Amino acid sequence: MEKTLEQQIENLKQQAMDLEKSLQEQQEKARVTPNFVTLKEAAQILKASEGTVRRWVKSGLIRARNIGRKYLVSVEDLSVK
Repeated sequence: MEKTLEQQIENLKQQAMDLEKSLQEQQEKARVTPNFVTLKEAAQILKASEGTVRRWVKSGLIRARNIGRKYLVSVEDLSVK
C-alpha cells in the first residue's frame, strides 16, 4: 500500500523533529564540559604558588592539559573530593 503525500510529509516532519531533539540533547551535553584555568589561576584557587602547582602537575598530583606552552587545569580536578 502506497503512502499518501500527506502521510509522507507527516513522516518527514516527525523525522525532522526527532533530529532537532537529538541535536539539542547533544548541544546540552557539550555545555557540560568543565571549565579550565591556567596554572596561575589554579594556584590562586588552591592558595599555593604557581611554582608549587607546576610541580604538582609535573609529578602527576594534578592532571593538566598542555596547550602550546601553557598548561590548563580542569576546575573540576581542583575540587576536594
